[in-house]
Amino acid sequence: MTRRLTPAVLLLCIATAALAHQGVTNPEVIARMEAMKNAKAALALLSDMAAGKTEFDVDMADSARTRLVEATTAIPTLFEMPQTDPKSEALPIIWDQFDDFSEKAKDTQTAILQIDLQSVESLQKTLPRVGAACRSCHEIYRVPQSQSE
Repeated sequence: MTRRLTPAVLLLCIATAALAHQGVTNPEVIARMEAMKNAKAALALLSDMAAGKTEFDVDMADSARTRLVEATTAIPTLFEMPQTDPKSEALPIIWDQFDDFSEKAKDTQTAILQIDLQSVESLQKTLPRVGAACRSCHEIYRVPQSQSE
């Protein structure tokens, strides 16, 4: 049963409240939100495969992993300039600790690259590390979900 909870935990890691994103006007913030939304969709697919909600398909899983790598590669560039918006979930501490923030994005990318797509079982074993990497960044650099809803 614990494995069935893991996909939900992973989704919470990257999930952002859709309503919180309505009304964003800063194009740079919109670009960041879109990248995170794309990452969320890719992670959701992998999580659903790991949970057995979606049939495991190695090609689809590999495509999702590629999208996650692209999103994490873009994070430092997307956040390089301290752009804000009242609806943004990014905390200003990002720019005070940008080296650490960028390193956490690299750590997340490393975890994503280590996802094993040989089988559902290997996906289930390696996907939780991605969630831990996401949390390590979100806990410091993103508005807590209860405050952004």
